[in-house]
Parts: sequence; C-alpha cells; structure tokens
Amino acid sequence: MCYTKAEVIAVSKFAERDCFYPFSLDDRGSDLYIPNIGYNDYADPNTVPVRDVRTLTYCTAQIVLRGSGYLVLDGVTYCVGEGDLFFLPENVPLAYYPDDNDPYEYVWFSFQGTQAYPLLSRIGVSREQPIGHTSLLSSLRHTLNRLFRTMADTTGDPYYLALAAFYDCIHLYSTPSRWHSAAAARRMIEANYTSHDFSIELLCESLHISHSHLCRLFKNTYGIPAARYLGNLRLAHARRLLEETDMSVKAIAFSCGFSDELHFMKRFKADTGMTARAYRQQASV
Repeated sequence: MCYTKAEVIAVSKFAERDCFYPFSLDDRGSDLYIPNIGYNDYADPNTVPVRDVRTLTYCTAQIVLRGSGYLVLDGVTYCVGEGDLFFLPENVPLAYYPDDNDPYEYVWFSFQGTQAYPLLSRIGVSREQPIGHTSLLSSLRHTLNRLFRTMADTTGDPYYLALAAFYDCIHLYSTPSRWHSAAAARRMIEANYTSHDFSIELLCESLHISHSHLCRLFKNTYGIPAARYLGNLRLAHARRLLEETDMSVKAIAFSCGFSDELHFMKRFKADTGMTARAYRQQASV
C-alpha cells in the first residue's frame, strides 16, 4: 500500500523546523516496524522541552546531531551529546531534556517488534546500557538529511525510506559499541597509570575519540570520570608505596605517574586530608 503526502506531516527542508511523521502499521510485519519518526531542534526558542517523567508507547532511539542533554532512566542520569544514540524503552518511567547551555538537536525513530531489543543488543545498547555512540557524524547527518528531504518529495511509500534510514543508522553505530569503548579505555588506564607520560589526552588519541565523548562514555558506564579514575589509581598506588616501602616522596610521585612532586603532594593532601609524610608516619604506628 502507498501513502500520499497527506498521510504524513511533511516539511520542505530537514533541520529548518521540528517535524513528525506518523505511519500506519497495517501489514507492516512483526519483526521490526516503525510507528513514527521525527526531528527536534531545542536551540529553537519555539521548541519547548518536556522535563517531566513520562512513559512511551514504543521503544525509541534518539540520535543527537548537535548539542547535549540528559537522559534519566532507572534512577540514573546519563549525559548525552553529539553522535550519541540514547535508548528509551517502552512503558518505563523516564525523562530526557536538553542542556540549557547547549541544547541538543536530534532525530528519533520509534520502533517495535520481536527484533527490537536484539537489534539494539548488536550495537551494545540496552536498558542497562542505554547509550551508543558513533564518530561517523557526517555520514549520520547525510543519511538523515537525505531521509527527510526525500520523504517530503516522494510519491512512493515514505515508510520504507524511514525503515532503510533506520537500518543505515544502526550500521553506523554497529562498531565499536559503547561498552567495548569504555572497557578499552579502562583497560588502558589500568595498564598505563604508573607512567607519567600517560594522560587522558593520549588515551583519547589512542582510541580515536574526543575528550568530551570519553568523559560521557566513561562516566555513563562506570559512574566516575576517566580523569578521576586515573587519579584514584595513582593515589591508591602511592598510599601502598608509602605504607610498604621507604622510598622518598619524590620517587613515589614519579613511580605513580606524577611528573611533578609538588602536584603530587597537593593531590595527595586533597585526597587524604594529610601530607604524604604524615600518612606514612600514621601507617607505621
């Protein structure tokens, strides 16, 4: 069955204003189907965000093209930003809203069917891990721009354009998955934290991801920023060396990845409430 333009709410150009395309679900199959898609730009003052907790009828994938915002799901607040896909499960209380200082622009796909959750799992996304990321943002924008512009002009069935674009987007998120990227970052930190040449900037270069994405990625996965995790490992190692060796404070600082003794002493006192020497004296009592 084909649909006319009257059966969708059409826009002349993608990204000029908010839009919403609903679809009839007759004879669409049960494996995976899309009830609706749409676009919102919260940088537009006429677009008012809903901050209240709500439930959705369908699973929804929100794809952030620009800016940042927040997802609140199962009592956890996640930061989302450019290139992120965040998952909204159906019939679950949740909230999502833009960052007031950097409001996001996103496209959403509502979807349902027996393959909905398996499809997300293949890109490392689930209710427990609701954020995916792609660094292929230009390809993503190209796919979505083409979708909305073509849907506004098509004389055929726009549903299949939406379905094809959805699968294109899933492909762009397919590797690497969010969790594996976070796990790789953690493994690299744990393997290299004692080197004073190792830094978060070097970690980002090694993983080919931006600093802002690593911050969101690591905190959303492990509940702590990557820089703090690195600092905690270094300070924990310093405490062990103070307790178990007679190494000088300067040597311990260098052995724990600090290139500057003064910086180490300030960080250690801020973390423990005492100087390194006082800590060693207390530990030896």
